[in-house]
Amino acid sequence: MRWYWGLESRRSAITVINAYRGDTVVSTTKWTEHRVVDGAAAAGQLWAVTRPDQAGARGVTVLDTNGDTTPIPATAIDITDHRRPLGPRPLDHDSYVRHCLGRLGTLSCPDGITDLTAIYEGEWPHGQVHVSYRHADYPGLTLTARRNIYDENGVRLDRAPDYIAHLFVEQAGTGAYPPADRAVDGVLWI
Repeated sequence: MRWYWGLESRRSAITVINAYRGDTVVSTTKWTEHRVVDGAAAAGQLWAVTRPDQAGARGVTVLDTNGDTTPIPATAIDITDHRRPLGPRPLDHDSYVRHCLGRLGTLSCPDGITDLTAIYEGEWPHGQVHVSYRHADYPGLTLTARRNIYDENGVRLDRAPDYIAHLFVEQAGTGAYPPADRAVDGVLWI
């Protein structure tokens, strides 16, 4: 059994999920309320990591070939006993954070974007780079994106500065931001 998902069309808000056995589609499901951001298949089921299309927390929705779904909130999933233990904090952590922030500080801003700043918030391994800026289409708001520079095992993501820069430029170019009414205290988290 293979599973594929994607938007019905470029401008559609409908997620289409197809289950295949060989080259034959055995199940098609359409969702309007959730987007699939990742997934894994096992025992004829798709375990889809989903996020609501409008607002809210991520979760997992289990989908079988009959179209039956079982939502599981992300807060109900505990993998603590099934992951590798963290190693020691890297000796070069502080210099790596400075490297990431320095690379982001040299970005040239696309049209309409000003006041770009990047800071590291939190502690290793769960700390994140917060990239904040102002956008001409969102007057009075600061847009802020949180990005990891370490994976869930505490291993450095060597291409993190390039990845973060690419996401920043791509999102600015497409204008794919949440609605301004989701801002909290003048900050729109993206």
